[in-house]
Formats: sequence, C-alpha cells, structure tokens
Amino acid sequence: KRSGCCQLINFLFSVLVAMAYFLYRKLGFEWRKTRIVASIEKISLGVIEPDIVLPEISVKYKYYYGDGVYFGKGFLLLQEFLFPYDYRAGFTQEGLPYILVGDKSFVSEEHIETFLMNQYDLVSIFIDPVEPFQSEIETIFKETIGVKLK
Repeated sequence: KRSGCCQLINFLFSVLVAMAYFLYRKLGFEWRKTRIVASIEKISLGVIEPDIVLPEISVKYKYYYGDGVYFGKGFLLLQEFLFPYDYRAGFTQEGLPYILVGDKSFVSEEHIETFLMNQYDLVSIFIDPVEPFQSEIETIFKETIGVKLK
C-alpha cells in the first residue's frame, strides 16, 4: 500500500504535467501566430433580455488559409465600430433593440447589422498555422479587397 504522501506527490505531478501542456499550447500559439485578413460574414448585437444592450458585438468571419476555408467568431466593442461617434443603445417600448448614432436611428437587429456591416468589411485576425481553425480578432479594417482579372 502506498502512503498518503506518495499519492499526493503523484497527483501533484499529474497536475503539473497538465499545466505545462496547456502553457506550452498557449505559448506555442503566441510564437507561431500569423496575421491574415478575413471578411465579415455576420454581426450580432449583444443583448440580455429584457432590457440590456451589451457594449460588445459578436462578429462571425470567413478566411482562407492553405487549401481550406475557415470560419471564426470573435467579439469586439461596439465603440470600435462606431468610432469617433457617440452612440446610445437600448430597447424600444415594443422590445426591439435600437442604436442612436449622431442624428441617425436604427431600430431592429437587421437594420443595426446592416448599418454596422456598412461601416467595416474586414477584420485582421491571428491564426495558428498548425491549427488554422483557431483564430482571434486583432482589429477591423474599413478598406475592401478585391481581385483584378486580366
């Protein structure tokens, strides 16, 4: 029979190995990460029913790497999309979300998404070349990209 001290040492060693593995994965991503551009596919306003509009939005994006097409999801602050304008967000009496930006008003999630999609087209993301399905948003771009055919 093992003593309690040996069992404790074995347990702590197992925990240490697991922590080292996860630290290695995190540092490996930081060392290998590559910056690429992705197109924004969908923007969703963050809401908590019944009456709270969060100051962040969910951004779904598509990017190409190697021979594949990948999709990712990240979060950005609403202020990043509306900079340099001040905004006010909330819910109408009917329960629809709204955003006031300057003298413009957008009511319903579809109108808000369309307005935000017209502000920015692209995001810069970091991917891990070893596991390209893992990505994180770095920043957003107002510029568009295209292909010129000859």
